[in-house]
Amino acid sequence: MNTSLCDSATAFCRLKLAVVFVFFSAAFFTSCRDKNVFDKELYREIVKGVYPVDTLEEDHPWTLLQRLTVSFAADIADNGIRELRVYYGHPLQTSASEVVAQAPISRDDTISVTFDVAQALARQLYAALVTSSGRHYVRPFAVGQNIVEFSTGNTQYIENVPSYKMQTFTYLYEDAFPMPEDFDYNDIVLRISRRVPQSDLLQLTVTLSAVGSYKQVAAALRLPGVPYDKVARVDIAGGKSFNYDYPFRRKKLDFDDTVIEGKRGDAVICLFEDAHWALLNKLDEYGMNIHAPYNTVLYEGTDTLTTLPEQTRTYNIYLKEGVDAYSLLLADLDPFIIERTNNVNLEVHTYKYKFEEVVWQFMGDDKRAYDDYLAWALIIPDGDFLYPVEEVPLGTYRNGELYGAYGRFSHSFGQWARNFRESFDWWQYPINTLVYH
Repeated sequence: MNTSLCDSATAFCRLKLAVVFVFFSAAFFTSCRDKNVFDKELYREIVKGVYPVDTLEEDHPWTLLQRLTVSFAADIADNGIRELRVYYGHPLQTSASEVVAQAPISRDDTISVTFDVAQALARQLYAALVTSSGRHYVRPFAVGQNIVEFSTGNTQYIENVPSYKMQTFTYLYEDAFPMPEDFDYNDIVLRISRRVPQSDLLQLTVTLSAVGSYKQVAAALRLPGVPYDKVARVDIAGGKSFNYDYPFRRKKLDFDDTVIEGKRGDAVICLFEDAHWALLNKLDEYGMNIHAPYNTVLYEGTDTLTTLPEQTRTYNIYLKEGVDAYSLLLADLDPFIIERTNNVNLEVHTYKYKFEEVVWQFMGDDKRAYDDYLAWALIIPDGDFLYPVEEVPLGTYRNGELYGAYGRFSHSFGQWARNFRESFDWWQYPINTLVYH
């Protein structure tokens, strides 16, 4: 690609963003005081003019997942059967295998299990009946198959299965909602997995992988449909939270408890007050937190740090009677970030929960006023997803031209953003020079 053209395009984009910022910030934050000032259609046109994809579908679901409901029959003569697992990849292939569903089951039981897998994954999954000693009865089944029986078909007996991974999603966030910026979707990068050891215990493992923002950004995780008073307690494995030793007053999540009650009564897990502190846990020579991009640049700069260790915490969420941890699916969780613009705290959720106000109220009465048909946060069905480097868009598709970290023709983010029925495998096709690794 022509370098001078790229430089010119970058300069133009930055100029356009500056103009949009000045205009839109005035319009938006004035509208907080006077609802008659805000122009919904003008807002949509502004965002559309900046977003990297120039044609957007109003009915785009912004999901890469498909939800399956399958019945499983434990019709194997083994009284030790205790658990059903659904694997993506054969359980002996440890490099590719991960558990996408768990459920308790006993001999002669038939149970129905709902779970989510990527639309782009291979059409074959594996079901396993697991005994108390770890013995596996494994058989393949196809996506679209309604019932799986182990006494018929190709069932394999495995005495010892190596350790396995749990299904993990990567969550990408833009930190400027509702104002458009660079859409590199790396301002906050979280990776979250779920495990259910028993019906009253939900274990969520949260990894903070990157902070591409210069802002102070907080994060929390809502358990939709789980009332606050149905959570007995929440423990953090190892005891130390992301906020450990945080030296300043908390202004976005000013709570001492790990679990709090959201505005609609749902349980909310407080993750961190400041993503930069959570990764670095260090102040500069003036006693200030260092707000620079972490783990989003390929080459060391004077004001950036290229590589920091990821930080991981596991939350043990103990539930009271009436809430079944097995029913709380990973795709239904609501992890969100809180960022501050013009003295207003704003929440950024995935598209499914875009108009939720969990801790802060900021949208006013007409929440749909900011329905720009865009996702400011994305769920990627891959725990090892390679996110873009700083200031490189996830993918562009304007005037018939593709570019970006995921700009490969027929497997591009831009084509999927235009039409969600195609290129939904784009997340598997990075341009290696434009992603962080």
